[in-house]
Amino acid sequence: MDVNKQYAKLATEYLHNDKKDLIWVHDTYMLLVPYFLRTQNINAKIGLSLHAPFPSSDIYKTFLYRIEVLKSMMCCDLISFHIFESAKCFYVSASRTLGCNPVFKKGGVIVVQSHGREVMLRVSHIAIDLADLQVSMSLPEFQKSKKNLSS
Repeated sequence: MDVNKQYAKLATEYLHNDKKDLIWVHDTYMLLVPYFLRTQNINAKIGLSLHAPFPSSDIYKTFLYRIEVLKSMMCCDLISFHIFESAKCFYVSASRTLGCNPVFKKGGVIVVQSHGREVMLRVSHIAIDLADLQVSMSLPEFQKSKKNLSS
């Protein structure tokens, strides 16, 4: 938690404190940063990018600090997930734990509403180019490494 507080404090030192500021937070170890930023009454937009899958609500409900983490995530303006399933797990967890309402808007936009705030969810499909992978796997160096691993 201390690292999250320090990160939020340091980030605010670089703000112009206008609506053009954007703070982008990455991954699960910084999930409390949005909360600490909002408690400082900043005007900046806050984005969060999760690179790890978000667990199902059945798994998430066993997490001791689930409420604090979800409340912090709800301080964001935008949360980006790699796959739709993670976004779905998030909005189901937020709905079941905090009573937030997911809304599906025109154009495939997903918004989670809570206490007059809207948090937009974005799915940024990250994928491996299959054709490129197949070419790499056919290279002699790969085949040699493959043999070394199997022996």
